[in-house]
Amino acid sequence: MFWKNPDFDKVINSRIIEWDIKSGNTSIMRAFNLCPIERIQELEEMKKQDRVIAVGNMMKDSEFSKKLEAGFNQVVNEFMELNGLNKDEDALRIMRDAVYVINKPIKYDTIREHCHFIPKNEYIGYFFLSPYEFFISQHSIDVKGIDDEKLKSHENGTLRVIRDVYDACVEYNMDQVKINAFMKGVVDAYIHRDLEFDAYREFNNESNFRINMYGHEVLSDAITERDLSDVDISFNYLKIIIPLIKLLC
Repeated sequence: MFWKNPDFDKVINSRIIEWDIKSGNTSIMRAFNLCPIERIQELEEMKKQDRVIAVGNMMKDSEFSKKLEAGFNQVVNEFMELNGLNKDEDALRIMRDAVYVINKPIKYDTIREHCHFIPKNEYIGYFFLSPYEFFISQHSIDVKGIDDEKLKSHENGTLRVIRDVYDACVEYNMDQVKINAFMKGVVDAYIHRDLEFDAYREFNNESNFRINMYGHEVLSDAITERDLSDVDISFNYLKIIIPLIKLLC
């Protein structure tokens, strides 16, 4: 089951916990007796990458694959039912073997004896700027929709913008007049190229600067002050800044 709650495009000053099934594939196999116990034990003893490849090969069997996915769906549904979770109100997102729960304590974390849900990550806020999902914790931001390695290059750029905007939402308690004024300041700073250089690095899996140089478009991993006026800043303006305005204003 892969599901995102359409009713939540932002979550402010809350407690979001990602409850993840420990060793998901083999736990589901055990819970539903999907293959001999010897094979499950063999998989459990493998290194993680080898286990992923082995399970991937097993899933080429369409019947096995259907039963495995049905098992995940069943366990997630039982986890939610047992803990009194309303999917539309208490779940932000479901990712096959994980449930993102908003502001609800979990009393029962073991399903069918073998499936143990553990609190993998905890967040305080969330922004959905399609196609990106920003999960905001106290000290970091996780993003769905961009490669984790590339994300590192945006820490002083787009992620800094997201953090500042989120902090303003909390500080101003979502007061619309104050939020509108703050976002106007963000837009002005962005357009006038007053933000850190990395704010103009395109927020995608290439994560380059797009520079107009002598009539030609050049992609670069770094820029200097001299390059700044020639950087095409439209990508993040359309993909990050404008969606933030629509989300909050």
